[in-house]
Amino acid sequence: MMLLSRIALGALTLLVPCGNFLWAADVTRQKMPETIAFGSCYRNGKNPQIWDTVSKQNPELFLFLGDNVYADTTDMKEMRAEYQALLDEPKYAAFVAKTPILATWDDHDYGMNDAGVEFPAKEGAKKEFMRAFGITDDHPMNKRGGVYNSEMFVDDEKRVQIVMLDTRWFRSPMKMEGEGRAKAYVPDSDTSKTVLGEEQWQWLAEQLKEPADLRIIGSSIQVISDHHRFEKWANFPHERARIIELLSKASGKVIILSGDRHMGEVSQLGKLIEVTSSGLTNAGGGSKTEKNPARLGERVGVRNFGTLKIDWTDDDTPKTEIRIHGSEGQTLWPAE
Repeated sequence: MMLLSRIALGALTLLVPCGNFLWAADVTRQKMPETIAFGSCYRNGKNPQIWDTVSKQNPELFLFLGDNVYADTTDMKEMRAEYQALLDEPKYAAFVAKTPILATWDDHDYGMNDAGVEFPAKEGAKKEFMRAFGITDDHPMNKRGGVYNSEMFVDDEKRVQIVMLDTRWFRSPMKMEGEGRAKAYVPDSDTSKTVLGEEQWQWLAEQLKEPADLRIIGSSIQVISDHHRFEKWANFPHERARIIELLSKASGKVIILSGDRHMGEVSQLGKLIEVTSSGLTNAGGGSKTEKNPARLGERVGVRNFGTLKIDWTDDDTPKTEIRIHGSEGQTLWPAE
């Protein structure tokens, strides 16, 4: 029996042959992106011209990696107003009119600094997230907790998968030492604690079973970097080990994109590459002396966004070019 896959083309969804499996992606698209831009940590009114700068890179897709607005509140009227200010920003409106957005959230657009599973207003925050990013009522996100989502881009035999994780909705409380400026989140050996929650873990495992030449994994917090005192997957060592093992075993090239840190850097662990781009407006985080043994090159301490260019000219094997750009569009990583 021939199996079929859902192909979403704007408002139109088609069923097309897909070999001997069914796509697990939330949405499957036929147009293959050549340039994907990404970024995080955008505060309304602080640097709106950044959208003109990103647009000059001619991306076919933009990945919003969290702190897409700063709306630390349990009042959903305030949350909606913050998102509406983003939607009403003329430069952002012009950008999204021609560039599709895929998004996940971090703490400040979730609703509370460093919040996780305990945040009391997360159901309302999810509704405002979905409204702001045009998530339709028939999207699978409506039937599950959190805002994790996926898309598969297909062109003949070429396949690019994008998976946007939710590191907030299910995440257990973190272990903390010290107070004030000395506050540090530290590794927690309690294996009952989680970052993704078992529902999302099972979903992710199914996503990674699908064939793909290139997989782009969006995580609002850093996966590879494990020396700093802030939020990171390494605060839950068993969960970090689980995702590294899962991604390392996945077929195709895997690139992790992350935000949160108000700085940019590129890290490598085995075959995994992670690009941290933060922030579009809020930068200056970390320090020049911050340790990250996995870092490639230098950190970026100013406002930035990233681009990922995909080149298929070599026998259907994708080559990727990673860059971190400054607020004027200049290349900051790799250093020139």
